[in-house]
Amino acid sequence: MARLTDIAGIGPAMAAKLAGAGISDPAALAAAPVAKLTAIPGISPLRARAWKAAAADPAAPTSPAKPATKAPAPRRAVAAPAAKAVPIKEKASAGTVAQAEAVAEKKEELAEAEPKPKETAKDVAAKKKAAAKKAESKAKLKKAEAKKAAARKAKKKAEAKKAAKKAAAKAKAKKAAAKKAEKKAAEKAKAKKAEKKAAEKAKAKKKAEKAKAAKKKARKKAASKSSKSCKKNKA
Repeated sequence: MARLTDIAGIGPAMAAKLAGAGISDPAALAAAPVAKLTAIPGISPLRARAWKAAAADPAAPTSPAKPATKAPAPRRAVAAPAAKAVPIKEKASAGTVAQAEAVAEKKEELAEAEPKPKETAKDVAAKKKAAAKKAESKAKLKKAEAKKAAARKAKKKAEAKKAAKKAAAKAKAKKAAAKKAEKKAAEKAKAKKAEKKAAEKAKAKKKAEKAKAAKKKARKKAASKSSKSCKKNKA
């Protein structure tokens, strides 16, 4: 066994995949870990183990035409009056399943390797039409999404503008209230000052009137005293 294609279930396509993963001969396949093999698309853990076993065993069958299947177990009759024996089939072993999978994969690879019929002008035109329709649908979807995005953006912008306007109006109202309060406080201070000034003026006037009255009284008293003195001198 010198080539990978000598192993049952490995066709040219799978051999190419294995070679791409650095496995170019049966010896490399036998030494490769199962995890590395299962990383290649189309290889299950069961198939990987079967191929590794086949690569390690030089006496393994090369390319079976049919998957080996187990002969069904002999029928066992169940004793029952007027009843037929029920046949019981055994489950296929892991090796049989792996071999069947390998053969099926090889058939698929051979089918893929077969040259495909050439496309007719009609097929090409239909394909082009389908591609154009798909592109048109994609463009429409993209346009609709762009429209939605633009609408969302416009809505967001309008909301931001509204919020800014509201904030500006609030700030203006706050400023006006502060100005009004300041004006009121200034008027109150002015009124208090005027009241104080008026009180001081009234107090000064009262004091002046009191002083004037005292002076008048003193003069009257002096005049009375002088008159008494004159009368005494004459007497």
